[in-house]
Amino acid sequence: MEKFVHIADEGAMIVMGRYEQSTQEQSAYQSEAALEKSFIQKLVAQGYERLQINNEADLLANLRLQLENLNELKPFLDRLREAHGEVTCRQAIRMANRLKEELDDFVIKSGDEVLDNLGHRALVAAFRKGCLLYAANGMHWEKAIEGFCRWSLHYDLWLKLHFFSDLIRNADCKVKTSRRGPSNLLVQIKTDTNGVFTYQDAVNMRLANGKEEDGTAAMLNQWVSRGHIERLPDDHFRIIPQNDK
Repeated sequence: MEKFVHIADEGAMIVMGRYEQSTQEQSAYQSEAALEKSFIQKLVAQGYERLQINNEADLLANLRLQLENLNELKPFLDRLREAHGEVTCRQAIRMANRLKEELDDFVIKSGDEVLDNLGHRALVAAFRKGCLLYAANGMHWEKAIEGFCRWSLHYDLWLKLHFFSDLIRNADCKVKTSRRGPSNLLVQIKTDTNGVFTYQDAVNMRLANGKEEDGTAAMLNQWVSRGHIERLPDDHFRIIPQNDK
C-alpha cells in the first residue's frame, strides 16, 4: 500500500516522503536468509538494481562496468588525494549556518526534542559532505553542492525520523508517539481573525499534541524572541505574519 509520510511543514512548504507499506506482520522468528531476502526486496523497491551474477563471465562484465564508472570519477578522486593540510570552505560554513538557523527555527516551532537531537547530527553530516564535494571539485563551490547537501539533510532526517523516532519517543512514556513527522505547532493554535490567541489556547494546543502544559511559557518565550509572535496585555499573543518581519 502506497502511503505518504508527513515529515515537516513550514508555512507554504511541506516535506513529504512516499513509501510502500508492507501489509505483512512478522510474528515469528526469521532466519538470516529470510531477513536478507526481505532487505534486498526493500532496496529494489527503493530503486536499487539487483544484479544477476550467474557465472564468471557475468562477474567480469560487471567488474568492467564498475571500472568504467570509476574512471569517470577519477578526476574528482585525484583532487581529493591532492588536498592536504587545513582547507577552509567559507561557502560550506555559511551553508551550515543557514541550515542550522532553519532547523533551529523549526525545532522551536514544533517543540520536538527528537528532531532537535537528530537534526544536529544530520547537519554535521551535510556540512562534511559539502566540504568533501568542495575539495573534489577543485576547491570550487557551486550551487549544486549546496542543493545536494540540503536534500541530503532532509533525506537523512526523513530516514531517522521514520525508522527511529518512535523508538526514541517510546523511551519516554510522557511523549505521544506518531508515525507523522514533527509539525509546526504555531499554525495549530486557534486564533481569531487577527492572529490573536491566549495563553490557554497555547496550552490546549500542546495538550492536543501530547505535550505537557509546563512547557508552554518557555515555548512562547522562544517564539517571542525569534519574532514569530508578539506579546500583548492580559496573557494574549499575536502571530506576526511573515511579510511583517
